[in-house]
Amino acid sequence: MICVKTFYKTVGVLMASFFAVLQIQAQVALSNLTAENGNKNYDAANCWGFEAVNYTNTSGQVINGNWSIRTDVPTSLSPASCFVKSPFMKLSAGNITFKIKFEEPANATIRRVIVSYIPYSANGNRREGTLMPFDSITYTYSAQTPLPVTAQNLSFPIPAGLADNNQLYKIQISFVGNGGTSRFNADDLHIPGFYWADPSNNCYELGALNDSDHDGVSDDSDAYPLDPTKAYNSFYPSGKSYGTLMFEDLWPGTGDYDFNDLVMNYRIIKVTNADNKLVEIKATYIVKAMGATFKNGFGIQLDHIDPLAVTQVTGVKTNGASWLQVSANGTEANQQYATVIVYDNVSEHMPNPGSIGVNTTMGKPYVTPDTVQLSIKFNPERMIDPADANVNPFLIVNQDRGREVHITNALPTSKANAALFGTAQDNSIPGIGSFYKSKLNLTWVLDIPENVPYMQEKVDILSGFLRLIQWAQSNGLTNTDWYLNLSGYRDDTKFYKR
Repeated sequence: MICVKTFYKTVGVLMASFFAVLQIQAQVALSNLTAENGNKNYDAANCWGFEAVNYTNTSGQVINGNWSIRTDVPTSLSPASCFVKSPFMKLSAGNITFKIKFEEPANATIRRVIVSYIPYSANGNRREGTLMPFDSITYTYSAQTPLPVTAQNLSFPIPAGLADNNQLYKIQISFVGNGGTSRFNADDLHIPGFYWADPSNNCYELGALNDSDHDGVSDDSDAYPLDPTKAYNSFYPSGKSYGTLMFEDLWPGTGDYDFNDLVMNYRIIKVTNADNKLVEIKATYIVKAMGATFKNGFGIQLDHIDPLAVTQVTGVKTNGASWLQVSANGTEANQQYATVIVYDNVSEHMPNPGSIGVNTTMGKPYVTPDTVQLSIKFNPERMIDPADANVNPFLIVNQDRGREVHITNALPTSKANAALFGTAQDNSIPGIGSFYKSKLNLTWVLDIPENVPYMQEKVDILSGFLRLIQWAQSNGLTNTDWYLNLSGYRDDTKFYKR
């Protein structure tokens, strides 16, 4: 075994001659280890790792070609005791394959091959996360079942969750055992995937040469190259477009069904660190119209996220509503899940110009939309996966805190008035997780992943978006593109225009 300092001195002189070859290898779809160069240090320069193994060209120990891998005598069942470890790779679907045999058929108690993966971790030693064994094969010696001394072809499928996901992993093949002196011989290791290591940079991942904030993410991949606490942005609906929220505020009744009681554009950015754990949600909400005479509020719930995971909320526009209690971190107090009241009364920020509603009646004065830039910061030690932080928007009707209106089947908050479910036209069944759906299978909130027009005052939305009724009544299974501006999809005369 070679210590780290000695290893890099040994392989340093090899880097220049191998680097051009390695750059080509980074583009191919397979990574193999055959030992045929006869020098383990050459493959170590190619970012392969070894523990308690060497190369051999001794007759009787070679499996294929002129050279094979030979382990030390196994003395432990720990995967860390003896192994061959791949460079960082982007794995593809397929099977890890290699050959093994044993040098003695009887001189052993247990011999085992363990196959593990190691996920990339920007803050881990050598950028490695926790070793995760996922398959193995065991040989237990008995007089009736001696160890095989002829080559055995082994095959282990890449776990489906690791294949083709554009993430980095190492594959470790461990050769372990106890009792006796029979060693492993191995050869022709094949791992499906793309080589993704940089031998000129400590065998770290390719692209990590310029890392100004030293978070393990290269500057060209880091959305925050000078901030070690942040690395990536994920956008919804995209980094260049906005979605649209439309609310009907007469729930549990259906009202005029014009869906302009509150109309907002929005964009959500989830900011994650180098380990792809959530550190901040940044949301832009733009209030475009209010057809309501009610004094409505607007909030979001982060489903299943502990309020204590939030460290700070900024950007809200609240004015001390009597029903609103806010904790020190900016979330609404006494909630099971993290809840943020963005507006306690939207109408205070979109004054009525003397018409029915604001920006819903053509010919009346236009009011400039109001914009909120919301920030919710998280304790990174909570290790929240960004996919687990669902942003669940809702309306608070006319200052009645318990009267919440959510997207169909979205979770109400702890403060929702459960007595309203199943009344008037609402057909919610909380016991089966069915919420905010009418008896005709219609909704009270539309969440559309594009910036779309909205209805004039008192004009039924079904007369403007002509395919909406089929989508709603199919429970969202058909006509999923109902909101697009395609032939036969809209009646433009029904929409509000400045």
